[in-house]
Amino acid sequence: MCYISINGIDILWILHQNLLTQTGSTRCCQTNQNHTSHSGGGKLTRILFGVCMLFFILSAGVKAVPLIGTCYHYNYRIETYVDGDYVDSTSIKSFRHGYDWYFLDSVRVANRWSYAKLADTIAGLNFYPPIAACMEPMFLLGFWHKDYMAYPGAGDPPRFETWKVAPAYEDSFYYFCYNLAYALKARLNLDWWVLQNEPDLYYDQPGWENWRSSPEDFAYQCLIAAKAIKDANSAAQIVFGGFANEDTTNAFIRAAVDSIAAAQDSTLIDYIDWHIYAKYSLDTMRMIAGALDAYCGARGFGWTVLETSGPPLALPVDENCPIDTTMSIRAKLIDYRTEGPYSDPDSAGALRDFLFDWCDDYEPLNLALPANKDSLENVKVTEFNNRIPTFVDSGAAAVHWFGAYEECVLLEDYDPPPDCWPLSICTELDAEGWVDLLIKRAEGLPLNIIDHSGDLCAGDTFENTPLSERMKEYIDSVWANVNCSQQNPRWSGDDQGRDPGLGNRVRLYQNRPDPFNASTEINYYLPIEMDVRLEVYNIAGQKVRTLFDEKQGKGKHSVIWDAGESASGIYFCRLMAGDEVVTATMTVLK
Repeated sequence: MCYISINGIDILWILHQNLLTQTGSTRCCQTNQNHTSHSGGGKLTRILFGVCMLFFILSAGVKAVPLIGTCYHYNYRIETYVDGDYVDSTSIKSFRHGYDWYFLDSVRVANRWSYAKLADTIAGLNFYPPIAACMEPMFLLGFWHKDYMAYPGAGDPPRFETWKVAPAYEDSFYYFCYNLAYALKARLNLDWWVLQNEPDLYYDQPGWENWRSSPEDFAYQCLIAAKAIKDANSAAQIVFGGFANEDTTNAFIRAAVDSIAAAQDSTLIDYIDWHIYAKYSLDTMRMIAGALDAYCGARGFGWTVLETSGPPLALPVDENCPIDTTMSIRAKLIDYRTEGPYSDPDSAGALRDFLFDWCDDYEPLNLALPANKDSLENVKVTEFNNRIPTFVDSGAAAVHWFGAYEECVLLEDYDPPPDCWPLSICTELDAEGWVDLLIKRAEGLPLNIIDHSGDLCAGDTFENTPLSERMKEYIDSVWANVNCSQQNPRWSGDDQGRDPGLGNRVRLYQNRPDPFNASTEINYYLPIEMDVRLEVYNIAGQKVRTLFDEKQGKGKHSVIWDAGESASGIYFCRLMAGDEVVTATMTVLK
């Protein structure tokens, strides 16, 4: 099957199976859409195949415009999410958030096992910006489930990063991924998936190996998820890895990537993802980007950098405490938190202030200190200029700055500290764990894009920063000449009068039932009033029936196809609405 769009003209057809066999290929061109077809005799097919291959050769090396955006924030206290105002302020073109299998299953159970309601819940949490022109949401799927894993993990509750589904539940995992992908496609028009996050983190360090499964197990689990997602959504883009560093010689990374590359269905994976935080010079950053492009390209994958920011910050918490030189700053905070005048949760703000005051005595110019916010912003812009354009120019398909917001470091109520995940364990933290989280958040908060600190924590507003303004300037320059409907036919910039829940695109849903015997229901959605033509074609590309051909209003519509006189086989439902064409396959089984 082949789909080409040249100057707005769609050319679609199916190649006969014998030709596909002779060429040793199952596809001559690829698209992010479902397909339909028109086919003539063998000679015409061979001519069309030649045209398709010529177009493929001529278009080789033309890369899609990279998706530049941001990713999740952990602080559950933030009430302002990545909304339309945020998108306008930063011009981000993608946003990533996600959950693990167990959490999603829990939500689904609470909604009477409905995947549609699960998708509504995910959208309703406001973690994703509204569907807009040139915006691609990404979903990060964690593999852990406390009831279905082969290795449940250490601790109580077990560590959430554990993966490797038990053999008895592989089918359950497949169908979960399939139905979730189908539901999120319908609800958020979501195509981009990231499988697991930082599987290599701490893998070879003592104390972690008892719950970490092997890189081969990780790759195997990824392939199950990828197949399910692409079976449900042929437009899906699968990102594998989310590796915690850029070291291609890392034993875990090499074993996991080699396992994917050697698999028979390795084409299910589209990209390898890397997280790059260390501070590098511009020349070193270019070398790293070039090495990643070469490494992934040699194995047939694209690549992404879905977490990066800079510079890394560290407070001098191991120095002696200025008011008690027998203890380090960290130890003194733990002492205060354990017992004494500041053990009360209401004193959490005072402990935070002590952290900053004591560190200021040693490094008054430390960029993690609130007093140095302006200096940090200038450094962040420099880091952005080194990282993002370098990755983009070297071929990364997507680059995300971590994270979306500067979080609420100035909150007086700081108990439990943010970044407890799952949140249920926050109240179980001992003094040492609590202080370590306090330090971690203090060091990490300033790296993000939008200012959401201070008094803004309790409200629904935020302030732009030099970094957000630089990001908008750069992204606008990269996308200046991009027509979103040509970059991706699903995008449209016209959202006037459109349903914000279903978005601004024509949608053709899978017919139900499918396969079917006598009749099936075809459902579709129109964002505005449009001229609509709904047709059915057979496997030879011959039109079987026109089901509908007139103007229809905005909203959901359904049409019944009575296939009583049609033979068993594959058919194609083609929806033409306005300038958009969407196609889905249907199976008649008698």
